[in-house]
Amino acid sequence: MKKIIKQIRDIEIIEKELNASSSGIVALILNNDKLTQFVTPYLYLNKNIYIFFDDENELFQNLHFDSNVSFTIVKNEKVKKSKNFTPTYGFLTINILGKMKIVDDQKIIEEVKQHYLLKYKKNLDGVFDLSILKKIVIIDTEEIHAVEEIGG
Repeated sequence: MKKIIKQIRDIEIIEKELNASSSGIVALILNNDKLTQFVTPYLYLNKNIYIFFDDENELFQNLHFDSNVSFTIVKNEKVKKSKNFTPTYGFLTINILGKMKIVDDQKIIEEVKQHYLLKYKKNLDGVFDLSILKKIVIIDTEEIHAVEEIGG
């Protein structure tokens, strides 16, 4: 079995993948000191990750703000054959580390909502339930790690 791991440093490639992906995994510690992970849609904007909650979300009520958070996306990639190696799997992983904060600036809230609608709503003429956008949380990016791996 052979594995090739390549660090991705080109921010344009990383941002393209973050903008194209629709969901990611958030790992964090809640107020009760329990580690949890959850999958969520997100918005990548201005080098930060935004996630959304409705008013009654129990998870939101237990978030520990100003704490370290990890956000990860994984994308399966087509494997490319070479002369000496025929991989059976390939993926790209992007991991963002940062602090979680609640967004309370009205200008930022409106900008994020508009970008969210552009990303997730295909027909802007129809009605869209904005209740899922009541609470907006930012993962204020401190580090980004991107790795491409093929193997088999």
